[in-house]
Amino acid sequence: MATPQPEINLVGNGNTINNNDTTPSATDDTDFGSISSGSTLDHTFTIENIGTATLNLTGGTPLVDISGDAAFTILTQPSGNTISTSSSRTFVVRFAPTGNGTVSADISIDNNDSNENPYTFRVQGTGVAPLTEGPGGVTNDLALWLKGTDGLSYTSGDPVTLWADQGRGSNATLHATGQEPTYYDTPSQNVNFNPVVNFDNIATEADGDFTFTATPQQFLTGTSGYYTNDIFAVVIPNQTVNSSFGSMDIFCSDHDEGTIENDGSGIGFGAYSQRFSGEVLCYAYAMSNGLDNGYGVSQNGTSYTYDNVGIINARHNDAVTAQELYYNAINKVNNTSDAGAFGTIADGKFWIGRSEGWRGSLDGRICEIITFSS
Repeated sequence: MATPQPEINLVGNGNTINNNDTTPSATDDTDFGSISSGSTLDHTFTIENIGTATLNLTGGTPLVDISGDAAFTILTQPSGNTISTSSSRTFVVRFAPTGNGTVSADISIDNNDSNENPYTFRVQGTGVAPLTEGPGGVTNDLALWLKGTDGLSYTSGDPVTLWADQGRGSNATLHATGQEPTYYDTPSQNVNFNPVVNFDNIATEADGDFTFTATPQQFLTGTSGYYTNDIFAVVIPNQTVNSSFGSMDIFCSDHDEGTIENDGSGIGFGAYSQRFSGEVLCYAYAMSNGLDNGYGVSQNGTSYTYDNVGIINARHNDAVTAQELYYNAINKVNNTSDAGAFGTIADGKFWIGRSEGWRGSLDGRICEIITFSS
């Protein structure tokens, strides 16, 4: 019979952090992202004992040690130095940058695991100058801010190759020549007197395209700034949206950037997610293999239509167990698919006008896109 042994495991954001990991990632909360200098951000990490004997934290005081940049500190130590089988203890790391730039620190946990002592991993974060302007004056946790009144240096009718971000995300840029949407600043095209970016795609056509080079299609893309925490899109379709017109990909991301697949993460009109029958407005996460497969929330029904400007807002619920979906501040969810498959995306890449595996389908004008990281 094998001698019982402890086995340490570290978890952040629900994902295992490998021992000796020196590549911080938002997926496991070891990358704290970008926050304003002078502010703080706390992440909780869990020490699990998945072995068959008691795990002892042997570091004394402190039990969890940290070295590196002083912007990182251990805010809360584990509540005890023993962890029984199938149990865990937590500790909290605080990131409090006082200057601008990316910094890192190494965390070390002495323990009695025979082959993972000490257990170490790296955290990093970026301090940035505080924002002085935000949508509605809100700058806290502002990630991406694409606005029709700024970041677009064009004359009405010009093709758009760059939509400069006014927040903490990346710029929205052109993938290939010939795929440019159009900038408009005319009374007939504007939204509440504000300029727009018009995407002229075929909404009834949603062919697969992993090359991103197929034409005709119009879309823009960015490398960071997509957060499922809180998303706003001010959009007006160029045709009436209902349960049978086709589909439009509005603002989309990728839940697994290491895998090329038909990822449906994002917001869309019509038969966007393929998870529902008769969907009109939808938010989806990750992959789907058909009806009721893959997480999503939607407004379904033949009586619903959209043909005017509106503010779409998809955001986490308070418990971060589901997504809420609003249109002009009215809850539109009347159906949920595969609730157990809910997931989150932090600082992901994004597309405007298409999704990862499907060519451009948005036939509409966008005035503004905003995301918040909290």
